[in-house]
Amino acid sequence: MRHIVLPQAMRVILPPTGNEAISMLKNTSLASVIGFAEIYYETNAIYAQNYETIQLLIVASIWYLVLTSIAYVGQYFLERKAGQGFSRSERATMKERWLTLGAGGAGRVGG
Repeated sequence: MRHIVLPQAMRVILPPTGNEAISMLKNTSLASVIGFAEIYYETNAIYAQNYETIQLLIVASIWYLVLTSIAYVGQYFLERKAGQGFSRSERATMKERWLTLGAGGAGRVGG
C-alpha cells in the first residue's frame, strides 16, 4: 500500500487538501467573531489601545499575504513532488505556459 496506492492517492488528494488549508488560513479573520486568538483579533486588541487602525490593518494584511504565499509555494512543491513520473518528460517553465496560453487563445478562429 505504501509503495503503490499511497503515491497515486497523494497525487489526487494534495491539490484539494492544500486549497482547503489555504482557504481556512484566509478565512481565519472570521474566527475573531467567536474570540479565537488570531491575526485579526490581535490587531483589534492592539489598535483598541493605541488607535492606529490603518497601520495595524496594513500589517495584518501583509501577514496574511506572507502566510498564504508561503502556503501556496509549499503546496506547489508538494504537488510537484507527488506528481513526479506522471507528467511529460519536458517540464514547461512558467514563461512557456503563459506563451502557450496566449498563442492558443489568440490563434483560434471560429468556434
